[in-house]
Amino acid sequence: MRIKYRLFTFLIFYVNIGQAQIKTHVDERFELTSITFALAGVPEFCYSRIPSYLQDIRAYFTSYEFTEPINYVRELNQKHNIGFDAVSNITAFLEIKKGKIIFKENRPNISEIDSRWNDKLLTNYVKMLNLFYRESNFKKFFNNHKEIYEVTEQQMNKYLIDLNLNNWLYSFYGKNYDQTLNIYLSLVNGPNNYAFTGGVIIGMNSDKNGLPAPNSQTLPILIHEILHHYSNPVFYSFWNDMKDFANKIYPFVDKQMNKIAYGSAQAMTLEWLNRLFVLLYLREINYETLEFEITQNMQNGFKWMQRSLDFMNNFYANRKRYKSIEDFMPQLVLFLGFTANNFEFILKEYEHNKPIITNIFPAPGSSLKGFDEIIITFSQPMNGSFGFCGIPPNCKPLPIDFNAIKWSSDKYNFIMKLEHGTEENKIKYGVKLNPIAFQSYKYYNLNKNVDFNLEFLP
Repeated sequence: MRIKYRLFTFLIFYVNIGQAQIKTHVDERFELTSITFALAGVPEFCYSRIPSYLQDIRAYFTSYEFTEPINYVRELNQKHNIGFDAVSNITAFLEIKKGKIIFKENRPNISEIDSRWNDKLLTNYVKMLNLFYRESNFKKFFNNHKEIYEVTEQQMNKYLIDLNLNNWLYSFYGKNYDQTLNIYLSLVNGPNNYAFTGGVIIGMNSDKNGLPAPNSQTLPILIHEILHHYSNPVFYSFWNDMKDFANKIYPFVDKQMNKIAYGSAQAMTLEWLNRLFVLLYLREINYETLEFEITQNMQNGFKWMQRSLDFMNNFYANRKRYKSIEDFMPQLVLFLGFTANNFEFILKEYEHNKPIITNIFPAPGSSLKGFDEIIITFSQPMNGSFGFCGIPPNCKPLPIDFNAIKWSSDKYNFIMKLEHGTEENKIKYGVKLNPIAFQSYKYYNLNKNVDFNLEFLP
């Protein structure tokens, strides 16, 4: 089914970045490969945030879900671990000519770029892509959605119009923006984004009308993927100096790293370095949610990220000595060594940063008779968020007046007004605090050792 989309017309169709120009676009090859993996049920390709587009995919392609090409994609994923960036890594070296998917001329050895692929898998995959492309008439689907693709490109280009990245790249890496870098936009990939040889692919969000649009996370994500093209060469130049330190750190955070697809000390360290550089860029432009970005990185497992940012102050204080980040890397390598040798203390420091509840009045276990509010006091000022997640066993819901909940002006005290008097019975009242919803002003969640179950007598 084809849906008409209201077009937003802008006079500018490219993005000025210093003296460089970035042109974002939706590419048929990337939509094709992402949709095949989505039809195969590969989780990271099943989070499209564009409702109408997702509906169209389901309506147009549902009958192909268990055909030979899509079953082969399932095999690639389930038997050979092909997913995530392995898809974009190969797509970048494909082209569509006269209705046929072929490899570009002078392509490199793909297995050297991504060890998950080999010649047999690649040959069969391209064969199956061609079969799916013909049988489904994918070109028709793509052409039917040209309007929403144009909206996507225009919205992103408008969002990036004032981004002055070129000057920062030259100051930090000693390199200008690479104008041959391709910025692809995907309506399928949702929150998943990847850097690969010659470009990056960014999954799109939607606005309140369900149309593709950037949001507050778009800039950090885009910068992250672009910087990989500059950070990776620096990283690999110094990896031999870092690997012993990285291997010492990794066992402390391996479970968290595996959850976000960094399954080795090398992958963790490369990601740490690039994320650090992204945060430095965001700090220089006074990005409004920088504290949130820092804490998110630490909660994802990079628990030494705040220390890393603090150490990088030495780079900025000595720019006459360090002309670019590569000049400073020997110092950063030794910082990683110091971090590895003190990681148990870093873990304790991280836990100490999390807020705890210091007081509850009236105290849990006491009667609520004669009280019209409950005050919870925290060890740190909080950011004003809150949330509940049910009631403790064998309790009645605490009679909270949700319209009257408030924080004290200094954000240390959370005040829950009670809606009515308690009943004369033997059943306790209770509520479960949601630890993820209560965050400090630096966005740290409540300490995991806190008792989140509050119970009171009638």
